[in-house]
Formats: sequence, C-alpha cells, structure tokens
Amino acid sequence: MKFFPARFRQKLLKGGFVQSILLIASGSTLGQLLVIAASPLLTRLYTPEQFGVLGVYMASIILLSGVFTLRYELAIPLPEDDVTAKRLLQIALLLSVGFAAALILILFWRGDAILDFIQLDILVPYATFLPLGALLIASYQSFTYWAVRKGRYLAIATTKLWQGLGNVVTQIVLGLLGLGTLGLLAGDVVGRSAGISRLAREAPGLFKCSDLRELLAVARRYKKFPIWSTGSTFINRLGLQLPQFFLASFFSSREAGWYLLVQRVLGAPVSLLGQAVSQVFLNQIAQIRRERPDQALAFYIRMIKYMFLVGGLPIFLGGVALGNYFGILFGPDWDTAGQLMQALSLMYAAQWTFSPTSQVLIVFEKQEIQLTWDTFRISMLIAAIYIAMHVDGQLMTVTKAISFSMTISYLTLGAVNIIVLRSVR
Repeated sequence: MKFFPARFRQKLLKGGFVQSILLIASGSTLGQLLVIAASPLLTRLYTPEQFGVLGVYMASIILLSGVFTLRYELAIPLPEDDVTAKRLLQIALLLSVGFAAALILILFWRGDAILDFIQLDILVPYATFLPLGALLIASYQSFTYWAVRKGRYLAIATTKLWQGLGNVVTQIVLGLLGLGTLGLLAGDVVGRSAGISRLAREAPGLFKCSDLRELLAVARRYKKFPIWSTGSTFINRLGLQLPQFFLASFFSSREAGWYLLVQRVLGAPVSLLGQAVSQVFLNQIAQIRRERPDQALAFYIRMIKYMFLVGGLPIFLGGVALGNYFGILFGPDWDTAGQLMQALSLMYAAQWTFSPTSQVLIVFEKQEIQLTWDTFRISMLIAAIYIAMHVDGQLMTVTKAISFSMTISYLTLGAVNIIVLRSVR
C-alpha cells in the first residue's frame, strides 16, 4: 500500500465502479510498466530463442492453471454469505494442490515422452517448472476472487506491482549472471509468487472450520462451474495461447520469442488491465443480477462504449505506430517483432473492448453458451491458420490471419452477451 500516495488512496477508496477499476489498474499498470521498461535491457541479455522457450512455458502453465481449480474460484463472488464463498475458495485451493501433485508424478514418470509427443520438446529441460508455475497462477487467481468479493481492490493492486517488480529484478540479475533460459523462467516464478501471501491475509482462518460434507455440498451446488466452465476455460485459454504453441512447433523458438515480446509490450498490458476491469465488472454485474437485473443490458452497453473509447481505439493506433520502432528499442534481432505487433493491434483492440465483460455469461450461469463461443473461437483460429499456411505459409500471412479471426470472434462475443442480457427480466 505504501507505493500509493495517501491522497490517491483516499480518493479511490471512496467506492464507485470507475474508481475501483482505476485502483486495480494502477497496480497492474505500474507492474507492467516495469516489465516494459526493462524489456530493452532484457532483449539484449536474452536471445529471441530463449524468449521463445519462456513464451511456450508461460502458455503451458496458463493453460494448466485453468484446469487446476475446476473454475470453482469463479463462483466465489456469487453466494450471499461469506461462509459459502470461503468454502469455494477452500475447494479451489485444495484442487490446485492435488492437480499439481498429480502433474509432478506424471512428468516424473513419462514427462519427456509426453512433451515430445505434443511437440513441446523445448520444455523438456524445464519440465519441473510446469506444476509450480501452474499452481502459483491457480492460487493467486483463487485468492484474487476472494479479494474481489470483499472489495479489497487496493490489496490486489499492490500485489500486481510486486509481481512486476519481482519478475523484472530476478530476470535482470540472472541475465547478467548468464543463466539464459533458466533466468527467464526463474524470474517468472518469483514474479508469480509475489503477492499470494498478501492476498491470503484477506481470508483469515481459511481452513479452521473445514468440513468435508459441507465442502462436498457446496461443490455440488456450484457443479456447473467444473462441468461447463472448466472445459470452456481450457478451450478459451487454448485459443489465446495456440499462436505461441503453433509458432514454436511449425516455425521455431525464434518466431515464438518475437510473438512473446509483442505480448509483453502490448498483449500483457491489455490482458492485465482487462483483468482489472473484469474483476470489478464481475463484482458489479453480480450485484446487478441480485438486485436489479433489468438494468444489466444498459450497464453492459455503456461498458462496451467506454472500453472502446478509452482503450480499444488507442491500442490499435498505438500498436501500429510503435511497431515501426522495435528495432531501435529492442535491438536489430527484434525488428520483425514490430511487424507482428502492427498485424496484431486490431486483435488486441478487440480483446480489450469485449473480453473483460465476458463475465456476463458466467454470472448469469450461461456456461454452456460460453463453451459454445470458446469452441467457435478456437475453430475460427485453427481454420484461419490452416488457410494461411496453405496460401503461402509466411509468418506475416499467418499472423494477419490470427489477428482477423480473433477480432471476428470478439465481435461475436459482444453480440452474444447482448442477446443473453435482452432475455433477462
């Protein structure tokens, strides 16, 4: 908290939707600014190939973490009483530990063969990082949803800042020591670890009154989340991470490294700030559902307009302009990454505008529709990549196809949410 001026804290803690977004976003922004500011140094300490390994590793743990909790953490803001919500948090954490332990055993038994079979052999030397990284993401997300329920936005903002700081400092120090890929992965672990203990303090006595029968009863009450949201989340995240896997498998780790730099400079800020908006939006839309559901549609439309004006349009224009200077900012090995950014700017603008408000389908328990849309998006993405590979197979052609297909998918999501909310009475 000490990183935020007293006057700034007092103003934002007065409440309000926009103030809450700004509070969480302030931590995300400062943390990500540290990462972006350090990138010109990091791209000179590490090669595109080493960044490519980091990109595939990050894509893998993000994908795994969505399965670890069976998405019970999404339900934490929904119950009217804190006891039920705390049991949902317990369920999510216990499942995460269990899945992490199972993954360790699987990797110990046949890890090399499995990674080679799915064409991710570049991760073989670093397989032990996978369960740890996925567990850290799952745990942090679970505690974050509890903090969202309690309105502890300043705590979330502070942890976002610590994560960025831990990541950057570790990667710079280990890069100067010449540890290569290991330094990048270690920095990611340190960054993700930062802040978990701070958020855990928001849920005192978490396991003091655990009762297995009550946990099972709560798990059954919210069974739609593991049944529908786990598969939906896996497909959703696979759709987001598939380009990273594809570039590493069908091109090389160098192209995957270029893509990761674009994600760091443009994609990560969009994602992190979008998460800040999403967390506050989730709290607000859940209240609207409970108290005045007839106002949900108007609230959603206002949000879409606001998101486009304050972020969508600037992201597109800024991404196109910044792409011209990548070679100067990050070194000559990264010039092609600037061309990728220009091609992907439209996709990130659409992601910023529509993705943070996708919680509509979760809050109104339309998980089956969410799963259908996620399936549609990944199908569009795979089809676009397939066509681009058969047109000429060039990196820029494939990248433009990815950007176009994802943009169409996000526009479709907005239309689906409006249709759902129109049926709410």
